[in-house]
Amino acid sequence: MLAATGRAPQRRNRTAPPAIPATLRGAPCRVRARPYGTTVAISVVRRYRFEAAHRLAWHPGKCRRLHGHSYVLEVEVAGPLDDRGVVIDFDEVDEVDEVVAGAVLGGPDGLDHADLNERLPNPTAELVAVLVGERLDAAGLRWSRLRLWETEDGSVVLER
Repeated sequence: MLAATGRAPQRRNRTAPPAIPATLRGAPCRVRARPYGTTVAISVVRRYRFEAAHRLAWHPGKCRRLHGHSYVLEVEVAGPLDDRGVVIDFDEVDEVDEVVAGAVLGGPDGLDHADLNERLPNPTAELVAVLVGERLDAAGLRWSRLRLWETEDGSVVLER
């Protein structure tokens, strides 16, 4: 077919979408305790944002001076599917929100809008992530992985 300009329209070079397993294509959803056996890990991830400042006295560059970051914290809860077919129900994730808001971000020792040097003597992204993990542990949250983004391109990961 010719476009109004008299030229054939150009085709975009597209890659094929990933294959969808036959069990998911148009089939009715049936909850099974282990739909994919033991080879696939399933988890639920929740993302939180907070602002904080810090300085790294040992750093030879600009990080030696007080500066701030818009952090992104991802809290992952992994596990087997229960009888409902979920690792954790999204309603139960609201409880996770309360734990993170109370034990990690909020309160007098919270990390949101804080000078992290008042919380840790050496507040590197790695040590801030460890602090978050310790606080979630103390609050009883069974997290499996934490990812703390300090910049848009840089993050640290803690895994159990």
